[in-house]
Amino acid sequence: MKEWKFNLTYKNAAILLSILLAIVTIFTSFYGYTDIGDYSDVAKYFSGDYNAGIRSSHSYLYGFIISPLVGLLNNYFAFKIVNLIFIFLIILSMYFISGKDKRVVLLSLVAPAVWYISPWITPIIISSFFLLWAWFFIKKYDMNNDLYCLSFAGISLGLSYIFWDTIIFFGLFMAFVFMYNKKFSHFILLFLAIFVGIMPRLLLDQYLFNFAFFSIMKSFLGTLANALLFGRGTSYSGGLFNKIILLLLILISIPLYYWKNYYLENLKQNKKTIIFLTLCLLLILINPQVRYVFSIFPILLLTSLKYIDEKRIKKQIIFSLVISLIFISPYLMQFYYSFNTLDGRDITFVLQDPKNIAFSSISQESIISSDLDKIALDFKNESFIVGNLDDDYRKLAHIYWGNEINEFISIQDYQLFLENDSRILSKKFEPIPNINERRLIWFGGGINGNNLHENLNDMNYAITFGDDFRYSNFELYNKYEELYVWRKING
Repeated sequence: MKEWKFNLTYKNAAILLSILLAIVTIFTSFYGYTDIGDYSDVAKYFSGDYNAGIRSSHSYLYGFIISPLVGLLNNYFAFKIVNLIFIFLIILSMYFISGKDKRVVLLSLVAPAVWYISPWITPIIISSFFLLWAWFFIKKYDMNNDLYCLSFAGISLGLSYIFWDTIIFFGLFMAFVFMYNKKFSHFILLFLAIFVGIMPRLLLDQYLFNFAFFSIMKSFLGTLANALLFGRGTSYSGGLFNKIILLLLILISIPLYYWKNYYLENLKQNKKTIIFLTLCLLLILINPQVRYVFSIFPILLLTSLKYIDEKRIKKQIIFSLVISLIFISPYLMQFYYSFNTLDGRDITFVLQDPKNIAFSSISQESIISSDLDKIALDFKNESFIVGNLDDDYRKLAHIYWGNEINEFISIQDYQLFLENDSRILSKKFEPIPNINERRLIWFGGGINGNNLHENLNDMNYAITFGDDFRYSNFELYNKYEELYVWRKING
């Protein structure tokens, strides 16, 4: 009788937490900020609702798959639905992987990493699902050299990568740790299985760009350029205080009893998995973003279960609930209010810059959307140069859902047209010999603009977010609440 009563209470708690998670995810106006345009704009573009040329630095597959739902709902709510589906699929997977241990469900539903990431437009959740199963299968392979399990592990790793580029590092860590002492032929099998897993992305890239490795190379070379040329290799910013905040938020996202794995007697029992997770955590700490923790959270929790007895589970639940409440407090504020920023705010921004928090009953996105509706009425079927920043056009194309504005054109494309030059970035390496060598070698690469418009001389209007515009042959024509419209003189 007591056992039945416990199960009923447990079931009710799981249902209640699931409902609360769905409410917070659905009703907060927060959708994230980092890279969200690379996924949401792609989905909107393929749904036929994007009034601009598309640009993404990441995989197109995530947005492409969700685009029908985005087009059907005519908003980005589709991403939150997909998030919730895969979060519950991950929890269900953990339940079966753990041998139907009911604790894993409750511990997942109170976990800060889960509550933090649930509203974000991000492929991390889907990639985490496949990484979890890759780990499950490669562990089974490691125990008995089952090549079927190795194949499933490789396919799962490939599927995790086709959605989120950064997971490639975690996949490499997993392959290295679990395969370093295996036969070379097994490594080849794993590589071939991974290739099978990434085929959907290759096929889509071939269809879209006539080059199967387009988005893979673009993402890889972009990351390389950011790290080596532009010094944007990590997310550390500001002073020491901001760095401490980032590190602290990441550390408290990790299950309390995970750290017991590093006790010597425990480490020997699960050495490969802990080495793999340690490498992943080190990478996350090098480029600290709280959302990254979710990618390995399921494995972190599963490796912690054996240390969580009846007494410790209460501590873990209480600790997780407190941290989760802190994490979602900005989301709760964004049920009815806005932080008066275009992308909203999460706990990271709130703690790092509390002095500049400003609330508003109307979001900046709503104000811009209203401005665009007015502009659409005043300038029906016009196209606009958007500046003064190269990617300002993306903000307007992301927000606007109407059909009356023909197109938003990046000011970068307009400048390239005026210069009659498509080159955006180019680098060339050519070593000069110290002897009279008659041949030189060089390596080069770069990024060009794609000439989507044959003639931009006919552009008569521009939109900016401020009261200045870089071209003197345009004059301010009309000011709206947030946006400024400029007209070409004698245009």
